Amino acid sequence: MHRAKPSKRSKGAARVLAAGALLLGVGLAAWSGPALAITGKERLAGRLVLMTTEQAQASDVVPKLDKKRTAKCLAQAIVADIPEADAAKLADILDRRAPNDPALQKKWFTISKKEAPARNAQVLKAVDKICPDIGPYAKQML
Repeated sequence: MHRAKPSKRSKGAARVLAAGALLLGVGLAAWSGPALAITGKERLAGRLVLMTTEQAQASDVVPKLDKKRTAKCLAQAIVADIPEADAAKLADILDRRAPNDPALQKKWFTISKKEAPARNAQVLKAVDKICPDIGPYAKQML
């Protein structure tokens, strides 16, 4: 089959379309840039998911099918009441980008019922709000 040679006009139109698509892509990337920024709470929750996954995997209380959801829920519940500035600093500490701050870590990460009953209640309340079906597992894990 014989293929027609593109005309100068169609080549020019293709160039204009390609340039327009490139500018549109750059414009969209610039426009959506700040919306894609990850908050300190999101970074901290991501780090805590890793930590709570190990805890959930080791737990005989949590059924195998619910281990990942339980870990994610616990991480979100732990982070829920932490102010953004503290969450960002804690995320930096866990990422080894900031020096340890034992007082800050103790304040937010001590969640056992025996050692920190108020914080324990705060986290369990967040669990009940975020994922109530995980509550029974979380109560036994904390």
